[in-house]
Amino acid sequence: SGELKLKFLNTLLLLNFSGKENFEISNSFIRNKFLNSKINGRITFIDNFYFDLNMAVNQIDLRKFLLSYPIFQKGGISKKINGKLNILNKNTDSFFGKIRDNKMSLEFENGDIKIKKFSAKLPNNTNIKSNISILSNNRKPIIQFNLNFSTKEAVKFFRKFGLYDFEQNE
Repeated sequence: SGELKLKFLNTLLLLNFSGKENFEISNSFIRNKFLNSKINGRITFIDNFYFDLNMAVNQIDLRKFLLSYPIFQKGGISKKINGKLNILNKNTDSFFGKIRDNKMSLEFENGDIKIKKFSAKLPNNTNIKSNISILSNNRKPIIQFNLNFSTKEAVKFFRKFGLYDFEQNE
């Protein structure tokens, strides 16, 4: 058991761990200028590196985070990183306004990234649910997705995109 405090790429990672072959992670966090999150779960190094972690995101600037850490630069995600992050975020700001109750399972498998069971509540009584797979095929990534989108106030929502006369511009 112990505590690992690691600074890398302007990020502070604190892991409180215990175990012998499988490590239980508790009361841990990751912080940088884009993300502030609590972490707990399990990490194993038996045969291959694998993680199953829960992240309670307190604060995230998703746009700046994605622009600063492009996923597919220089070969993409390593095929040796395998695991799952269950992510929960109560609210965050976006182009659309406040996004509330974000939930998703982010899975890494042999260089592929899968976002499963993504759900969020957007402003104007709008809900979104989705599954997204970003598959690396040694050339360019392939994105497969499905998206369920519902809104009770379409006119207000689509005004964000410059569609003011939504009924005539179907």
